[in-house]
Amino acid sequence: SHFSYDDPIVYPGKPEAAHLHMNFGNTNTNAYSTYDTIVNSGGSTCNGHELNRTAYWTPAMLNANGIPQVPDKIVVYYKTQDNGVGKVQPYPENMQIVSDGSINRSWPSKSDASNDIGSFKCINSYGGDKAKLSETVPGCNPATDITPNIGAKQYLEQNIKFNQCWNGLDASNYKANLTRPVNSWYSNVCPASHPIILPELEFRIFYIVPVGQTSEGWFLSSDVDRATGNINQARGYSAHADWFGGWNKDVNKMWVDRCTNIGGTDCYDGFLGGSTRDAQF
Repeated sequence: SHFSYDDPIVYPGKPEAAHLHMNFGNTNTNAYSTYDTIVNSGGSTCNGHELNRTAYWTPAMLNANGIPQVPDKIVVYYKTQDNGVGKVQPYPENMQIVSDGSINRSWPSKSDASNDIGSFKCINSYGGDKAKLSETVPGCNPATDITPNIGAKQYLEQNIKFNQCWNGLDASNYKANLTRPVNSWYSNVCPASHPIILPELEFRIFYIVPVGQTSEGWFLSSDVDRATGNINQARGYSAHADWFGGWNKDVNKMWVDRCTNIGGTDCYDGFLGGSTRDAQF
């Protein structure tokens, strides 16, 4: 919906205190946003429009020349796995989550980038999901990476995962009261200290890499040292994202009941249950 230097979770009430963010969903998200303003004001760029005023934001992606890239789309998954079926709870009021790689990058026993909180890959619009995941921004090249299909798009995809286990305390304090599931992001098994299972939240952000160009040298705004203006780490390694809940409460309960809590259900994009167009919002 817009770019801004605001972050109402990390820097509430402090305009332009953050690095450059891309904002999705709620069109009024700013430094002064609260649960009340998120739920009750602004339009939404999401399927469902004002039924989902949730604010989603991530560090802006910039090309090698420092120009912000506008994604083709963002897909937000609210999922469960077998171990979580029938156990997932709707988001409580004022739930705020930051997926922060500096706090929680991966399990020590895992070496696969799929277990990182943030990862990237080069794919194409004809199903290039066989691409290797990377912790850093890869150099996607339409001339060499995509299967030569007429009309295929070359994407740089960014993936962000969020903690889903809650202890039932202050929903706005993600550092103290949220943690990751046991063993892997996809286990849907929560530790005894945080027994409440929330939807398995995951962002997939798709940036088109134009023909004749590559994503070599692209970087996140959060990769930049704000004191010096230099990039002192691997590009993309600072990947993270924010989620400030603004779902209509009845709709939130509806898709939890009809999608995430029923085994074998796939509600696709914008469906509330039953995988039928009658249930689409």
